[in-house]
Amino acid sequence: MLKIVQTAALSMSVLLGSFATLPAAQAASVSVTVTPQTVQYRHERHRDRPGRACTPERAREKAWKMGINRPRVANVNRNTIAVRGFQRGHSIRVLFARAPNCPVIR
Repeated sequence: MLKIVQTAALSMSVLLGSFATLPAAQAASVSVTVTPQTVQYRHERHRDRPGRACTPERAREKAWKMGINRPRVANVNRNTIAVRGFQRGHSIRVLFARAPNCPVIR
């Protein structure tokens, strides 16, 4: 029983120490479950953090926000994501880099 209490206390101190390392601007959810056999710690960050690399879904969303109608991912490779769609009745192609915030290449 003493071993379980010691393990739980150590886990809580690690948990409280990890809160100090989280930046204040990032929102996160933390859940801790303590049972007689195990101590589980799970930390989830938001999916759409700005620091993550560009994905095809994010590139398509950015194209939509740029005013491109019916955007669809045309090509994906290691460095770029090509999105095709229509703008003012004309076919348009936008090339995004696979960097954070999906910068437009052309």
